[in-house]
Amino acid sequence: MSFARRWLSPREVSEYVGCHVMTVYGWIASGTISSTRLGRKILIEKSRLDEQLRTQAAPIGGRRGNRP
Repeated sequence: MSFARRWLSPREVSEYVGCHVMTVYGWIASGTISSTRLGRKILIEKSRLDEQLRTQAAPIGGRRGNRP
Protein backbone atom coordinates (compact mmCIF):
# COMPACT_ATOMS: atom_id res chain seq x y z
CA MET A 1 0.00 0.00 0.00
CA SER A 2 1.33 3.40 -1.00
CA PHE A 3 1.38 6.22 1.53
CA ALA A 4 2.26 8.91 -1.03
CA ARG A 5 0.43 12.20 -0.62
CA ARG A 6 -2.70 12.45 -2.70
CA TRP A 7 -3.01 16.26 -2.67
CA LEU A 8 -0.31 18.88 -3.29
CA SER A 9 -0.13 22.61 -2.63
CA PRO A 10 0.87 24.96 -5.48
CA ARG A 11 4.37 25.24 -3.93
CA GLU A 12 4.71 21.45 -3.82
CA VAL A 13 3.56 21.24 -7.45
CA SER A 14 6.20 23.81 -8.45
CA GLU A 15 8.91 21.74 -6.75
CA TYR A 16 7.54 18.52 -8.28
CA VAL A 17 7.41 19.94 -11.82
CA GLY A 18 10.46 22.20 -11.54
CA CYS A 19 8.96 25.60 -12.20
CA HIS A 20 8.17 28.81 -10.28
CA VAL A 21 5.13 28.76 -8.00
CA MET A 22 3.61 31.71 -9.91
CA THR A 23 3.67 29.54 -13.04
CA VAL A 24 1.54 26.99 -11.18
CA TYR A 25 -0.92 29.71 -10.15
CA GLY A 26 -1.09 30.77 -13.81
CA TRP A 27 -1.85 27.19 -14.88
CA ILE A 28 -4.62 27.04 -12.26
CA ALA A 29 -6.11 30.37 -13.38
CA SER A 30 -6.06 29.36 -17.05
CA GLY A 31 -7.50 25.90 -16.35
CA THR A 32 -4.39 24.11 -17.60
CA ILE A 33 -4.35 22.08 -14.38
CA SER A 34 -7.33 21.27 -12.17
CA SER A 35 -7.45 22.36 -8.56
CA THR A 36 -9.78 22.30 -5.59
CA ARG A 37 -10.28 25.01 -3.05
CA LEU A 38 -10.67 24.02 0.60
CA GLY A 39 -11.28 27.22 2.54
CA ARG A 40 -8.28 29.41 1.70
CA LYS A 41 -6.14 26.49 0.53
CA ILE A 42 -5.70 25.53 -3.10
CA LEU A 43 -5.04 21.81 -3.57
CA ILE A 44 -4.08 19.84 -6.67
CA GLU A 45 -4.71 16.11 -6.86
CA LYS A 46 -1.38 14.45 -7.70
CA SER A 47 -2.81 11.67 -9.86
CA ARG A 48 -4.84 14.18 -11.91
CA LEU A 49 -1.80 16.45 -12.25
CA ASP A 50 0.30 13.54 -13.50
CA GLU A 51 -2.40 12.67 -16.05
CA GLN A 52 -2.74 16.27 -17.24
CA LEU A 53 1.03 16.61 -17.63
CA ARG A 54 1.18 13.31 -19.54
CA THR A 55 -1.56 14.32 -21.98
CA GLN A 56 -0.11 17.73 -22.84
CA ALA A 57 0.92 17.92 -26.50
CA ALA A 58 3.79 20.26 -25.61
CA PRO A 59 5.44 21.09 -22.29
CA ILE A 60 3.52 23.70 -20.31
CA GLY A 61 5.78 26.55 -19.30
CA GLY A 62 9.40 26.05 -18.43
CA ARG A 63 12.58 27.28 -19.98
CA ARG A 64 12.75 28.40 -23.59
CA GLY A 65 16.20 27.04 -24.23
CA ASN A 66 19.37 28.68 -25.43
CA ARG A 67 19.13 31.51 -27.89
CA PRO A 68 21.85 32.06 -30.48
